[in-house]
Amino acid sequence: VGSKPEYRITKHNEEIAKFVVGTEDLLFSDLKKQWHTVVVFDNTSLKIVKREVDKGTKVHIVGTLYTYKEEKQYISRHISEI
Repeated sequence: VGSKPEYRITKHNEEIAKFVVGTEDLLFSDLKKQWHTVVVFDNTSLKIVKREVDKGTKVHIVGTLYTYKEEKQYISRHISEI
């Protein structure tokens, strides 16, 4: 985990947690690191995140990967969320 989890309440009064995880892939002897945003909204999983997850924690994530493109001031970046 690359950052402390952030917690907030949605407009539908549901609590969510967001944090960043890094993945490493050794491809042709080059280490490639990518960062992904994890969004947690399940109550049981939120309790675990609050109790167990902090910056530097190793986690095992199971979920769906969403990728989208964002543009701000003529700068494009690709975002991946789990």
